[in-house]
Amino acid sequence: MPKIKDLEKIIDDCSSMSFESEISAWSYALIKASDILKAQAATYFSADSQRKFLTFETVIGPKSEELKGISFSYAGAAGWCALNKKAVLIKNTKENPLFTGKVDYASGYSTKSIMVFPCFCGETLSGIAEFINPLGKESFEEEDFSFAFSLIAYISKLVYSSKLELTLKELSARADSAVNNLSGGFIGLDTEENIIFFNPKAQEILSINSEIGKNLSSSRLPEELKSALIKTLKEKIQIKRAEFFLEPSKKRIGYSTINLKTVDGEINGAGVIFQDITSL
Repeated sequence: MPKIKDLEKIIDDCSSMSFESEISAWSYALIKASDILKAQAATYFSADSQRKFLTFETVIGPKSEELKGISFSYAGAAGWCALNKKAVLIKNTKENPLFTGKVDYASGYSTKSIMVFPCFCGETLSGIAEFINPLGKESFEEEDFSFAFSLIAYISKLVYSSKLELTLKELSARADSAVNNLSGGFIGLDTEENIIFFNPKAQEILSINSEIGKNLSSSRLPEELKSALIKTLKEKIQIKRAEFFLEPSKKRIGYSTINLKTVDGEINGAGVIFQDITSL
């Protein structure tokens, strides 16, 4: 099964790569697959499911530059694939009603055999990958179809995981920004009692550098804040309002604690918010 080896090689290569966008990932897959399949032509269309439009994004073959960016309403095998979100292998276009010559007319192709695949990001249709006319034989075969299907499925998962990772990074950056811009000090722990938040105001009030990455037990936090964080983390008890005097500065510190939660509401840490209230 030579194409299995090809698939494994592409997957191995992808594991060490990063793509700038969904289209760049699909374009990479299209180029690799068309080379292995020895396809005369191949296209990645982005899909607009709302308006039911396909747009030429990456084109390998005749008139590639002329076709790029052109949009058309769902039609032919690609349109059927987009509408039904199912892959299709057409060995002989003359004997299959799904095929239409409209795109051939625009592209200058003479399509004899075609494979079309839906490309997903999660459950959302990103686009359509299409392979046309294998060189050296009359039609694409089941092995060709299985190879391309597996590759498209893998890239779909890769695109989705990359998008999730980017979303998490953006959310994390927003959270960091919000924490860093608080008017008071904020320190947060994860469930293992490791410090994951330590904003600039906390450093200023406590007169110590950031303790991010340290375990609470080995940190330089005042014992009052350590105890408050542990109580909130272990006993799920939030302290609404408490005070202590910071040694040796004698600053009067007012603080309260909160449980940190995931988007699903599951508790995944504890935080303490505090201010210097000496002058109040």
